[in-house]
Amino acid sequence: SVVFVYTRANTFFDGLINIALWSFLGVAIFAFINQILINFNTDLESPYARYGDASYFFLQSPMTVVHVYFNQNFMNEPFKFEALSIISVTLFSVIGVVMGFLTVYLLRFEKAEDSMQKSTSYFSYKVLIPIYLFFLVAYSILLDDTVYILMPVIVIGGYILYVIYNRSFKITKTDLICFGSSIAGGIVIGFIIAIIDYYAIRG
Repeated sequence: SVVFVYTRANTFFDGLINIALWSFLGVAIFAFINQILINFNTDLESPYARYGDASYFFLQSPMTVVHVYFNQNFMNEPFKFEALSIISVTLFSVIGVVMGFLTVYLLRFEKAEDSMQKSTSYFSYKVLIPIYLFFLVAYSILLDDTVYILMPVIVIGGYILYVIYNRSFKITKTDLICFGSSIAGGIVIGFIIAIIDYYAIRG
């Protein structure tokens, strides 16, 4: 998986950013879903701070799970697979196989891009930045108390990624539309969930 996402970039620096973006993509999505579950919890005295550990959806986390399993099995210590660990290992195993196939296929049949040109890959900045902006904006709204702190950080971070993507402080009209749409979409979805939580769930 890491090799695949690295090869979707045009430069060494872009490759490192690509790996970082892909590594935390599952964490960002799971954190958003997890926050919805927390908000929809009608038991106000519930001791749960979260419904699962988002670190299971870090791109490299299945290797840690398997390593711990074999290490404890070797030491004859009990090890229990949790539901999230099973989902994580299964999900990323499938993703790894798919990305392994795509790595060989695309390197063989896809024309290499110039290192100075803007990447056109759908597995890089082009798609990852809007996805991150959408989920992080929606997530920040669900947090309520910290939204005013997180929102500017998310927007500025998104702009910086677009600057890196375009290799210029001036981003294209298409990217500006994607930038604004992903933020607007995150705000709309975040507020819809927040309203449902306030009026329908908690009444």
